[in-house]
Amino acid sequence: MAELLNVQGLRSGYGEAVVVQGIDLTLEQGQSLALLGCNGNGKTTLLNTLVGVTRRHAGRIVLAGVDLTALAPHQRAAAERDHRRAEPAHDPADHAACRGAGPRCGRA
Repeated sequence: MAELLNVQGLRSGYGEAVVVQGIDLTLEQGQSLALLGCNGNGKTTLLNTLVGVTRRHAGRIVLAGVDLTALAPHQRAAAERDHRRAEPAHDPADHAACRGAGPRCGRA
């Protein structure tokens, strides 16, 4: 599968305060990720940094081969829309099949 999201060495926070640091992750097309943690552990800060509304202190964010690191939030949203237009249509049955066990989602 093609790489959809790549985050390397992400560090972010509010003002000079660093809230999230050392984030490295890669998601392939079709994969999902769950962010779990107690209140105050940086889940929202991470998501806000990925979309560009929280200050990034260091690191790199790449979506479908496009480096979003220096882009403003509205430019990141446009890049995501462009990516969605370019990807092939999905069969709704694939989503329904993955709600339970079955061979279509690899949980037979």
